[in-house]
Amino acid sequence: GAGAYQAVSFWAIRRREFGRVARTKLSQGVGQVVAQVGLGLAGAGAPGLLIGDVVGRVAGGGGLILVALRERPRARVTRASLVAVASRYRRFPLLTTWAGLFNVASLQLPSILFSAGFGVAAAGLYTLSYKMLVLPTMLVGHAVHQVFLSRAATVAREPERLRQLTERTALALFAGGLPVFGTVALGGPQ
Repeated sequence: GAGAYQAVSFWAIRRREFGRVARTKLSQGVGQVVAQVGLGLAGAGAPGLLIGDVVGRVAGGGGLILVALRERPRARVTRASLVAVASRYRRFPLLTTWAGLFNVASLQLPSILFSAGFGVAAAGLYTLSYKMLVLPTMLVGHAVHQVFLSRAATVAREPERLRQLTERTALALFAGGLPVFGTVALGGPQ
């Protein structure tokens, strides 16, 4: 589900349909929270969290897949077309795989370590505080990532313009996040 969503979201980003991608992210988040809370109230326990995550991914990804199928209903995928596209874009997975692995590890590993080292209660508190502090920032960061990826693709063959775009984007994200995280770091409890 995550792989299919990533494929269709990159397709939408390439077409500069950022609003459509944002709507699917919203439906993913709402679907996940509603399913997890509902299943938690029904007594599903830990499996309810996993099922809620799947429901959220399907809620967002399904919408983009339906749009793609509606707009290109006769697009035929053949073995030859897959080989041609894989050959043309062969560097893309080589560049993004490591970043994706590190990103997933940075998101999932702390919860696993907290649970193993301090118990499920500490892991739950960590996850709750993480969602309250980081997820809103990640929402903005993800939106900026999508626009950045689209613009970076247009200047990819111009190293100087790509460097300038990267620096401007990184500085803007840092400046935007500094007041929020600075306030929490200075004013929050230990």
